[in-house]
Amino acid sequence: TIKKKVSSLKTISSDLMNQDDLDPKLSVKSVELSKSEVVVKGSQDTLDKISSVKALVDLSNPEFTDKGTYTVDNLHLVAYDEKGAILDNVEIVATSVSATVVLDSYSIEVPIKVMTTGDLVAGKAISSILINGQSNYKVTVYGDQAAIDGITSVPVTVDVSDQGNGSKTYNVTISKPSGARYVSESSCTIVL
Repeated sequence: TIKKKVSSLKTISSDLMNQDDLDPKLSVKSVELSKSEVVVKGSQDTLDKISSVKALVDLSNPEFTDKGTYTVDNLHLVAYDEKGAILDNVEIVATSVSATVVLDSYSIEVPIKVMTTGDLVAGKAISSILINGQSNYKVTVYGDQAAIDGITSVPVTVDVSDQGNGSKTYNVTISKPSGARYVSESSCTIVL
């Protein structure tokens, strides 16, 4: 069946692609598109199915190496239905849509918090904790500002079962807190 082609004006928004390829020390602060609307063409049935039109911003762009403002031209435009499926039989009329992408680097410096599991030998207690030779060791955590603002420390866990007399050295992995994209250290040495 051949259906009459009609056109409609649709609002466009941006969609970030390949976020895992962006330097983990960087965050997208804002994306501003050069246009807010585009004309879409297709059958009335197809146009009624359009839930959103997105301009795809690829964060694996090799220019995105440092914080700053970048302009990305000729963005790929895609129409989606309400289930998130791409609608292929839609013509999106746009001479050129570009985006101004602002990248920033948010970080905070927080202490490592040593948590212990297991039971010490009877009559023993932990008298001191040194992390990489310091009593108050800090790491830098990077991520989106809203996600890292609530981070006050980075916990690491040490099993102290059967620790007898004298000090003992533990090599532990530092895990990224929820919402963090990068932590300045991946491991540390703890002496109890």
